[in-house]
Amino acid sequence: MNSVPLSLQDAFNLSVSYWESHIGCTKGGSPYNFGEKGYYSFLSSAGKALGNSTKNGDYMAVLKAVDFMQNKPPEPFVIFLPGIGAHPPYGAPQDYFNMYTAEQVHEHAPLRPPMQPNKPKYHKGIISYRELDGFNQTFFDQINAIYLGRVSYVDWIFGQLLDGIEKSPMSNNTAVFVSSDHGDFAGDYHLVEKWPGGMDDILTRVPLLARIPGGKEGHIVAEPVNTFDIMATMADMAKVNISYINFARSFLKQLNGAAGNASRTVYSEGGYFYHQEFEPYDPEQEAIYKDPHNLFKTIC
Repeated sequence: MNSVPLSLQDAFNLSVSYWESHIGCTKGGSPYNFGEKGYYSFLSSAGKALGNSTKNGDYMAVLKAVDFMQNKPPEPFVIFLPGIGAHPPYGAPQDYFNMYTAEQVHEHAPLRPPMQPNKPKYHKGIISYRELDGFNQTFFDQINAIYLGRVSYVDWIFGQLLDGIEKSPMSNNTAVFVSSDHGDFAGDYHLVEKWPGGMDDILTRVPLLARIPGGKEGHIVAEPVNTFDIMATMADMAKVNISYINFARSFLKQLNGAAGNASRTVYSEGGYFYHQEFEPYDPEQEAIYKDPHNLFKTIC
């Protein structure tokens, strides 16, 4: 995403705006003491502030962006709003923490069971090193319920941004893109957070919403895209040529109502280093770790 403003800035006298806000939202601390099982589960308590409090960094950033757009900003401009989103720890502002219950999750959106066959070793490894063994299903349903509350909070914040754009003079000539860098286990498989090289659908399939002037309203693109395609789409709209080699493709035609390419191959980048694609470490696979070409052997 950071390559987008830089590339556009090279082509135009572009105003790139950001604010020194602390990203995140209010939440409490862990209900477990250090050394107790559950301490590494990312489970948290409710924050002391409500969702519409400016103590929430993600919300404060949106307010600053809306104020910028409503006060005759220099054009063209790009605003990049990185936020914590629904990232762990699993806590939320007061009015979103108990929005859903473990019982609702269990009845209406049951989680994937743990220790399924043909899953990578880290499924078992995460349960072990985060000391999640011994907790019952309700514990993981509760984690997911709080996570869903946080997702609803992100939805509300995004709505505040869209409402602010609609009330600004920028409404008819501003494009908006929102997505996420990864998903979250959030209790599925009795796991929490993510895994650097994980290819589980709940980690790699993330939301992508776009609003562009003159775009096809309500159009849903069923074909696969990459989040990196946001960069190519922004450049396409601005008629900027990205000269360096990349795998991104503009989905501007899809935003105007066209279908995508159902047979396209899309990519998921994972790991902090190439050998982490195969964690947990297995000495018998040393030759695999040392060959960076094996980074690209995972196919879903």
